[in-house]
Amino acid sequence: MPESPEGSHPTPEEVREIANLSDPVYRNHRITLGYHRLARRLAERLGPGAEGNWCAFATWASRQAGRTIRGEDLRRRLEATLGNSPELLQALEATVSAARPLGSKRTVAELKSELFRLLDVDGALRRTAEAVARGNRIVFEDVGLAVSHFLQQPQGELAEPDESAGGREPSWPWLREGDPPEGQRYLRSALDRLRAFALAADEERRAELLFLANVEVGYHEQIRVDPEIRAALDAPIPDPAQLRDRILSFLFSGAGLWLRLRVRFWSLLGRRSPLDQALNRLVEALRAPLREALTAHMLALELPGERSLRLGEDLSGPFPEMLAHPEHPELVALLEKIDPTPNSLEGTGARDWAHLDDRVHFIVDFFRRHQETPGLLTPPYTPAEVAAIDAGRLPERQE
Repeated sequence: MPESPEGSHPTPEEVREIANLSDPVYRNHRITLGYHRLARRLAERLGPGAEGNWCAFATWASRQAGRTIRGEDLRRRLEATLGNSPELLQALEATVSAARPLGSKRTVAELKSELFRLLDVDGALRRTAEAVARGNRIVFEDVGLAVSHFLQQPQGELAEPDESAGGREPSWPWLREGDPPEGQRYLRSALDRLRAFALAADEERRAELLFLANVEVGYHEQIRVDPEIRAALDAPIPDPAQLRDRILSFLFSGAGLWLRLRVRFWSLLGRRSPLDQALNRLVEALRAPLREALTAHMLALELPGERSLRLGEDLSGPFPEMLAHPEHPELVALLEKIDPTPNSLEGTGARDWAHLDDRVHFIVDFFRRHQETPGLLTPPYTPAEVAAIDAGRLPERQE
């Protein structure tokens, strides 16, 4: 694969080649580094105030996605979450107690030791990683390709056309018409904002144009990968009926037909036995901490110089002065559509990251709050790690 030297950015051909890499771990490293190089080149091309462009934020989001793709610390987090849940211990004890009169010989310790197998945690983590890796690739191939094409345009192509003289807007022919997920209308509009940013002299107008471009790209990509996000969050959450059956099979493994009929007797009468009630409580006690642990792992984002941001918590701090009271009419109209708490960070924490509107609400205010955060163009890798990635190897330190 052609290399992208430190002073360059991935060409459209390189973006496609990176997106087609088969190893999701190495591909993620290439994507993260590719976003950084695109972000840096965008900032150079557009001029002062462009450091907080969408690709700069995408660098750090892709870096976090890499942790999930590699499964770093997630199994330990799940083990700690399950091991520290008093509700789960109570549910385990109640289930074993309810099963004992029906002939089960299993103990609480035995059932607890089997939880990871019954929950198919390894399979769930694999499915989560696969979904996150798909989303990581899809967005880079979609947005990264659009930005790379934009940066390939000669500087003169960004000149303001004289509409009164029959001038025409750039067509950005590499973008598809229509709305997302298949169409790229918002990406087309975002490139127009970047072009206008490069030509604008007023600082406040430039800040609003960059913010509008970020929001339009962010809105597009969240719609684009909505299925992958929901799949990643839902992968570890087992189907309640399947989980009940697995637990029952373990509790009564080796049981004969008569014992299995005794276990099912109450359900045949349309009633819930004490064991049924205990199993329902156990299933819920298992599913809730699983979702909690996964959410805590995936929904964290570290920006340079900032504490780790929890995407389920409200953002804090002031908006940049230039974005405190937006006036650009198209920006105001889009914010009215997708930001339910205008000019406020209250309520920005996503209640459910699988819900598109909740995600977009957080992301819009995240872009606005951190557009001027220093250090967004900080390299995500050390020089030695960059050299390894460019040479086709995994970096030794995978953080």
